[in-house]
Amino acid sequence: MVRHAELAELELPDFGVPTVEPIIPAETYRARISELRRRAGEEGHDHIAVYADREHFANLAYLTGYDPRFEEALLLVDVSGGSKPRLVLGHEGMGYVPVSPIEGDLDPVLYPSFSLMGQRRDATRLEEILKGAGLRRPDSVGVVGWKYFQPQEAEAQETRLEVPSYIADALRSVVGRENVMNANAIMMKPESGLRTSNEVDQLAWFEFAATHTSQAVRDVVFGLRPGVSEYDAVRLMALNGIPLSCHLMLSSGPRASMGLGSPSSRVIERGDPFTTAYGVWGALNCRAGFVVEGPEELPA
Repeated sequence: MVRHAELAELELPDFGVPTVEPIIPAETYRARISELRRRAGEEGHDHIAVYADREHFANLAYLTGYDPRFEEALLLVDVSGGSKPRLVLGHEGMGYVPVSPIEGDLDPVLYPSFSLMGQRRDATRLEEILKGAGLRRPDSVGVVGWKYFQPQEAEAQETRLEVPSYIADALRSVVGRENVMNANAIMMKPESGLRTSNEVDQLAWFEFAATHTSQAVRDVVFGLRPGVSEYDAVRLMALNGIPLSCHLMLSSGPRASMGLGSPSSRVIERGDPFTTAYGVWGALNCRAGFVVEGPEELPA
């Protein structure tokens, strides 16, 4: 086979951004919970406990469409399907439950210790909430947070948990330490995790998000000029409020080599190295280069 390669200059297309946001229907979330139950049953679990906080919420959002805006949350799923998934929340989270497309399928329960400090904490203890969800000895509980461990990382990787200790302690107190297992591989394992396959509706939403991040970065690349501050460069992105997946990154000059820095008031100069990245749920785009007119201005 004869292969031919050619170096050519291409105009970067301007696709614009969509005006209609795709919706992930309730049936998709129900199917995900059903598949989680099936997989967990195959692993020998009686219950799945899905932990979430402001940073580590992706698994909970994948299953329910709910993401905690303050502090922690915990989803308790009866693998047998005999009861509604129990969504344990703090004060701030209770009023946000309707954001879930499957709100009616969930059993929201207040646990004040999942709230910001300085509020009443005299409601039911976590152990009692767990028992109320059907957990008891010697049930097997698979814990889903955000990270599983491999043999080279730990001797007892099956029982090593990354969720907060007070939650792990409560689970172990109710069902026995030996019965609380790390179940993150069900969701996250590259070869077989639930989140490694995406439905058409999910892919459509990812594409919706990606058009916004790519257009924002494109606008910076084409609109950047020496003499503006990094903060002013960010304004070129015309951000629209899609929830971020990471801190927005933009830096120039000496800080650009770090790549991860947030913008500052530094004035961008001609010849500066420059980097930027913008990530939202489901998409991230980044670019790096130099603030120059042409290749003759690049450093040797």
